[in-house]
Amino acid sequence: FAKYVAARPASGQGHYLIGEAYRREAPDGPDFGPRLDAYTRAVEADPGYAQAYKEIGMAHRQQDDAVAARAAFEKYLMLQPDALDAGIIRWYLKAL
Repeated sequence: FAKYVAARPASGQGHYLIGEAYRREAPDGPDFGPRLDAYTRAVEADPGYAQAYKEIGMAHRQQDDAVAARAAFEKYLMLQPDALDAGIIRWYLKAL
């Protein structure tokens, strides 16, 4: 993924995939930092990369950071209002 990011620095996809690798390696933490850093770089490179906002929200939700989770989930739904998982994300928002 590092080669992909180096070749396409303006693409959020490479950073997102790095975040996914961290998430799959340790889905329940305890260290969410590398995952969040990668997802944040994804949205910095491509502010319209909706999936990264969803995963930022999920990571913050897992850490009981309702304010940050809410902001990320709302941005995700703004970008992808008809996403297949929109109902689940709206449920998460109500529960926060």
